[in-house]
Amino acid sequence: DASAELVGNSLTISNIAGLSNWRLFEFWLEQSFYDDRFSMRVGWMGWDSEFAVSEYAGLFLNGTFGWPAYLYQNLPEGGPGYPNTGIGWRFALEATDSLTLRSALGHSQLKSQEDNPHGFDYAPYGETGLLWLNEAEFRASPGGLPGRYTLGAWISTKDIESPEDPAKEYHGNYGVYFMVDQQLTSEMPSGSAADDGASEQGLGWFARVATSPGDRSLVGFYVDTGLNYTGLIPGRDDDSLGIAVAWSGLGYAQEEALRAAGSVDVGYEMVVEATYSFVVANWLRLQPDLQYVVHPGGTGDLDNAFVIGARLSADF
Repeated sequence: DASAELVGNSLTISNIAGLSNWRLFEFWLEQSFYDDRFSMRVGWMGWDSEFAVSEYAGLFLNGTFGWPAYLYQNLPEGGPGYPNTGIGWRFALEATDSLTLRSALGHSQLKSQEDNPHGFDYAPYGETGLLWLNEAEFRASPGGLPGRYTLGAWISTKDIESPEDPAKEYHGNYGVYFMVDQQLTSEMPSGSAADDGASEQGLGWFARVATSPGDRSLVGFYVDTGLNYTGLIPGRDDDSLGIAVAWSGLGYAQEEALRAAGSVDVGYEMVVEATYSFVVANWLRLQPDLQYVVHPGGTGDLDNAFVIGARLSADF
């Protein structure tokens, strides 16, 4: 984990960092009803596969562009996103052709990777509290270009200590967020017809903004945004180039706690990432990546960091 070992930041450098082990990640059953307009899923689930997900943000390697910091920083042990999962229920309703409603209910506090190395162990809901996460996703095509607009809200019933005063306890936490995924320009792959179902190339934009109460949350306000271009280089129709930035503002109680501990320049952490996903072959992808981290840990105690890396992915 480059963040834990090298940088000291909370917007984690790698979205696949985790302890080395074999562990159960997902094991669930799903049933659909009413011509597939309503579905119910139950079992071990990673909520980051359906909730708070931005299609365009998925290109980037920093963890906050997947399961975002406004969830994994404000939920005990990071919540039910990689590498942790828990038993839960998920309901989804295609209310109209352009509106989808999703709701999930499960454990609020999961055991850490150290305490639950293989993913099978969990505590009763009475000890962990409940997490209730809801989304309304609206789809539209302004100017003929597809877009998704999502409003989300979550409630955790797990009692948590005040970051500023450990003797003070709050009954749970909550937050709201809004996401946009919008294609800005489009060009069809060479040799494709407009109606053949091929994925469109072009420029895409994403943005997410979130807030939680600053008296109990590690992250009080959060925003990220970025641009992707697929097929920018002629003859490289499946390659993607992207640049993104995320800004994570500390809750005010967390700020006061850090100042009391002697930290300086307290307030926020920011990361800027640039990456290029290069298709070597139909089954092989190489992705060089650059990240610049400002205020690691939300303070000026550590130096800013410039991180150079790469990921090699094989499909088989």
